[in-house]
Amino acid sequence: MLKICFVTDRLPIHQLGGMEQHGFIVSTELAHRGNQVTVLTTKHPEGIQSEKSEENLEFFYLSSQGKYSKEFEQELHRKYWELHEKLNFNVIYSESTTATALIRDKNISIPIVCLMHGFVDNNYVKRWKRGDLRGKLSAIRQWLIIKKTPVKKRAYSQCDHLITISQKNLEQFIRQKPSLASRISLVYNGIDTELFKPFITNKWREKLNLESSHVIVYTGRITKSKGIHIMIQLIPILKKTYPDIQLLIAGTGNYLNELKKMTKNYDIQDCVHFLGFIENKNVPELLNTADLFIFTTLSIEGLPYNVIEALSCGCAIIGSNSEGVDEIIENYEDGILVNPKNSQQILKEIHWVFQNPDKVEKMKNNARRKAIENFSINKMMDGIINVLHKVEKQLK
Repeated sequence: MLKICFVTDRLPIHQLGGMEQHGFIVSTELAHRGNQVTVLTTKHPEGIQSEKSEENLEFFYLSSQGKYSKEFEQELHRKYWELHEKLNFNVIYSESTTATALIRDKNISIPIVCLMHGFVDNNYVKRWKRGDLRGKLSAIRQWLIIKKTPVKKRAYSQCDHLITISQKNLEQFIRQKPSLASRISLVYNGIDTELFKPFITNKWREKLNLESSHVIVYTGRITKSKGIHIMIQLIPILKKTYPDIQLLIAGTGNYLNELKKMTKNYDIQDCVHFLGFIENKNVPELLNTADLFIFTTLSIEGLPYNVIEALSCGCAIIGSNSEGVDEIIENYEDGILVNPKNSQQILKEIHWVFQNPDKVEKMKNNARRKAIENFSINKMMDGIINVLHKVEKQLK
């Protein structure tokens, strides 16, 4: 049994997203496999200071709700030593470099493993694309700071082992610091492929009174960088060919009101439905309603959970040919890749999906098979636990 200090600044209680979902799944599954897991994270939205969800899984909520800060860093350091004296941790696991305060503490002798959700330099590109003017200036400042910091002094390079979630990220880290090659591993994100599986359901069609055979679905955070507005702009064009077309958008985020305004301006409120937050356990019902799942993200992605979930449900998928998505989808084998800035290409591929049911059925079967083989929770957890045991033994 491992005694794990699990560090993350965000969980699904703070906000919805791939990193938050990943942290919750991994911490819970580590506990289910018999390990003692103590999670240190930021302030609980309801002010809860600590809670035990299972006998061997306990959460401690520190400062700065859902956000990394100097205050959180200091409190994390203090709380770690307080708990270590009682629990005698033998490994620290960090989602990204949230455990920076611990990584840089020379008095910590147990191994530290960091799971990186993307290549560090890419994060500033993503922040630039997401932000308003103030956000862009912040991204530039942070990028300049990181560029001035020698690679050997960056937090991720001081971890005992790195885990990346994509082959491309692994190659980028090694290219930047070749000595990482011996202490870096690739472990793909994993989902419950028995929850996310193909099945027949009419729940959403009945609820929304849909008789359409052209239902397009998006699930995920509602931000401009996710490219949902691209689909809304295309609906009036698609409606000319498919009068019954419907777009179902599930999720919350800071771009939701803008999308609703856009829908009103295009006068397509009758065929665009904003479903709000849907619990993860209920997402498969929505995905199995889809004739097409679409993810025209404009951002550099890690390994997006929404695409993996759609893959596992055997959906027909159109996704951006961007980093992260292109590691999940093989073009015309288990989905279709498009340039999200090329509206004509997206339209062409949507038409292809709707007009080639036999070929699409083969793609959907391939998608389900790939999800089971590459993106199951068991495969992800086997990879992570192997790394934790490996580093724990090496530093004994």
